Amino acid sequence: MKPCLAFIFFMLLVSCLMAQLVNPAPQPLPYSQDFSSLLHSSSTWPDGMTGWRTTQTPSTEYCIDPPAYNKALTAYGYSDNPQATIYNYDGKIGLLDSNTGWCFAIVFALDTSGKQNIQIDYDIMTIRNPYSPPYDDHINEATLQYRIGTVGNFTTLTGIEYQNNTTQQINGTTVPQNLQHRSILLPSACENRQELQIRLVSRLVSGSGSYRPSFAIDNIYVTGEDISTLPVELSSFTASLTAENLVRLDWTTQSETGVLGFYIYRGLEPDPGAALLASPLIPATNTSIPCSYFFADAELHVSGTYSYWLLSVDFNGAEAWHGPVTVVYNSDGLQSGPDVLQTTGLSGVFPNPFNPCASIDFFLETPALVAFRIFDARGRLVRELEPGLCPAGQQRVEWDGRNASGSLCGSGTYHIRMDVGTRSFTVKAVLLK
Repeated sequence: MKPCLAFIFFMLLVSCLMAQLVNPAPQPLPYSQDFSSLLHSSSTWPDGMTGWRTTQTPSTEYCIDPPAYNKALTAYGYSDNPQATIYNYDGKIGLLDSNTGWCFAIVFALDTSGKQNIQIDYDIMTIRNPYSPPYDDHINEATLQYRIGTVGNFTTLTGIEYQNNTTQQINGTTVPQNLQHRSILLPSACENRQELQIRLVSRLVSGSGSYRPSFAIDNIYVTGEDISTLPVELSSFTASLTAENLVRLDWTTQSETGVLGFYIYRGLEPDPGAALLASPLIPATNTSIPCSYFFADAELHVSGTYSYWLLSVDFNGAEAWHGPVTVVYNSDGLQSGPDVLQTTGLSGVFPNPFNPCASIDFFLETPALVAFRIFDARGRLVRELEPGLCPAGQQRVEWDGRNASGSLCGSGTYHIRMDVGTRSFTVKAVLLK
C-alpha cells in the first residue's frame, strides 16, 4: 500500500512540475528576430520566446487572461498540417488554433529599462488557409497584446489587426500568403520596464467549419530611445520688482545632477535668440533636495516690458532653457501695478521639462473665461482643460500629464494653447520620462 501511495505522490509531483508555467527571458533593446538561424527541423524556441496555451477556447473575443500552460514548438510545419498547435514554418513561427479546443499564443519578452518610445515592427502572414465555402469559411484575426511583468491580464493593442483572405492554401507549402507589415508605438506604460511581455493571439471573426487558418510572424524588430536624465528639475521661475527698482529673478530647483550653474538672459522681445546675457555664472549646488536661487538685475535704464530666461549649463556642456518670465519696468521707479506680467498671456510652464505633472501659469488683465487645449507634436488634440471664469491677476492651472481618456501621455513635445475670448496664446512644454 505504501509503495502505491508513494508512486501516486511521485506522479502528482511530476504533473505539477510539467504544468508549471515557464516565462521567456527578457531580451534587451534593440531586439530583432528573423528566425534565419532556426532550422525547419528544430523544436527549440529562440532565446526570449516561447509558446503558451491560453485558458480560453475559440471565441470571437481575444483572450486577455494569463496563460494556462507552455506549448512546445512543432517542427516541420506546412500549410497542409491541420492539427492545432504552434508550428515552425521554416523561417517563421505560427499558431493554429483549434476549432473547438484550445487557443495558443506566441510570446516574446523584452527588457525596456532606460528606454522610451518603444516601437515594434514585424511581418505577419497566413500559412494555412482552409477557406472553402460553404464547408470552411472562417475569417480569423490576429493582433499583439502586452503586459508588464509575468502576472496579470494582457492588454490588446488595436490598429494592427490582421485577417486572412478568402484564397485557399492547404497544398503543403510554407510560402507566406497575404504577407503584411505592421508597426506600432507601444503605450508609455511599456517604457523603462525590466520585463515586458508581448504575445500574438487570434480570434474568430466570422464563418464556420472544421478548420481554421494559421497566422505566422517574422522579422520582428523592437527599438527604443534612451531616456535622458534630467539634470535640473525646475519647480518655479519668477520675476518681480524690488523696492530699489531692481528686477529680481527667483527660481527653485527640486533636484540637480551634474549642473555647472545658471545664466540669466534678458530681452525686449519674446525670443531667446535676441536676448542678452544679464548675469555671470551662478554656481549650482547639485543637491537632491529643493534649492532656491535669485539674481537682481541692476543694469536696466530704459522703460519697457522685459523677458527673462534661465539657462542651465551642465558639466558635460549640455544646456537647457527655461522661461520666459516677463516684467514691466519703469526707469523713473514709479510702478502702478503688480510687479509681474501686466498683460494677458501665458507666463510659463513649470517644471519644463516635466514628469508627469506640469503647472501652467498665466495672467489676466480682467476677469475672463479661459480654456486650455493641449496638442501633441503632430497637432492632435490630447486634452482640454477648462478652468472657466477666472479672476484678474496671476493664475495657475495644473495638467496631470494624462490625455482625455485618462491615460498617461508619452514623452515628447506638447503645445499648450490658452484661449481667452478671441485671443490665443501658446507655449511649448516637454514631457520627459
